[in-house]
Amino acid sequence: MSDRQPTRSKRENVDPNREFDKTSLRATAHGKWVHRDYAAHFFRWGFAGRFSNRETDILDVGCGPDCQLVEVLTMPLSSVPRSYVGVDMNKEPRKHPTRGWAQFLWEFNFLKDHKKLNGQKFGLITNFEVIEHMRAEDGQKLLIAMREHLAVGGKILLSTPVFSGNAAANHLHEWTIEELTRAIGKAKLRVAERYGTFGTWNKLKKAATPAEVDIAKRLAKYYSGEVISCFLAPLYPDAASNNIWVIEHA
Repeated sequence: MSDRQPTRSKRENVDPNREFDKTSLRATAHGKWVHRDYAAHFFRWGFAGRFSNRETDILDVGCGPDCQLVEVLTMPLSSVPRSYVGVDMNKEPRKHPTRGWAQFLWEFNFLKDHKKLNGQKFGLITNFEVIEHMRAEDGQKLLIAMREHLAVGGKILLSTPVFSGNAAANHLHEWTIEELTRAIGKAKLRVAERYGTFGTWNKLKKAATPAEVDIAKRLAKYYSGEVISCFLAPLYPDAASNNIWVIEHA
């Protein structure tokens, strides 16, 4: 089934018959300069740390070859979890962080292989920039599979682009806010909170108050536009290019 979308780069989207796209954020691609996507990831990982402590069991669905969340969770010590399981469809990288509390499962197709977790429940499930790399029907299955492993009172943190008419060429399906809200409800989950992670200045300044716009302009004298794009976005998710969703049992 194809639900091909027009792309932002105007390049042909990936093969519509491809089931998943395994593109991963790598420090070698963005970490050498300030880029809004990589900067927003740092803020996401830091946000996830607020939900973690010594009693938290974390499942990171689509941890990526660099396993950046593991690195971020080590500081401060108060955010170090009791356990962490990172799963990813990619092959095991030659180097990745090693921690006594962290386990990694490589070449792991979560939709097909999550039963191998033997019903283990997690207080925090993270799923950053993954759901757009699969077809819509598989995205729905992903939400259901994550719910099966979500402990009572636990949270899912899911981030993904907001589809605005043009998708990235390597994304199989980008979701509108309304569409993803319906899918979350269909999976017997609910949205507890939602924040923007980054956005374009033209959209954000229309949503922001004059005082906020003034502050952003003053900060822009020091910070690059790549950094400024992340500042007002959390306050105005509907005007942002990317959202992080805090999801819980319905």
